[in-house]
Amino acid sequence: DLFVNADSTVLLLAHCLLMVVVVDKYTEGKHGFLKSIVLGFVMSFGGAIINAILTATPSPVSTEGANSLVPTFLLCWWLVNCTPFKKILQIKVVFAPIAVVANFARIRSISMTVDSVAKEVPNGWV
Repeated sequence: DLFVNADSTVLLLAHCLLMVVVVDKYTEGKHGFLKSIVLGFVMSFGGAIINAILTATPSPVSTEGANSLVPTFLLCWWLVNCTPFKKILQIKVVFAPIAVVANFARIRSISMTVDSVAKEVPNGWV
């Protein structure tokens, strides 16, 4: 029940922030804006895309409606790439809770996927 009751907006925000920071560290800040947006989006939501392809069903989105996914990602990208917010995220005390919440979001997404597949194939091995 802890996975279901968590605030999905906070989970999504932490996940997007973590992925944008990872893309920025991966490219060492030497990237074009469009390239970093596309790479960050694929890194953020690539698992949901692959899940939807493999299960041939829409991926269970852990937010109230999918309308907040793209704006939240773009807000996080803007905060990291266009403002001094990146300096704040380099402080370990600030970054660690964001990483923990982002991993919590991943665990929630995986458990939702396993539940949806188990409902679809009740006698199968998951």
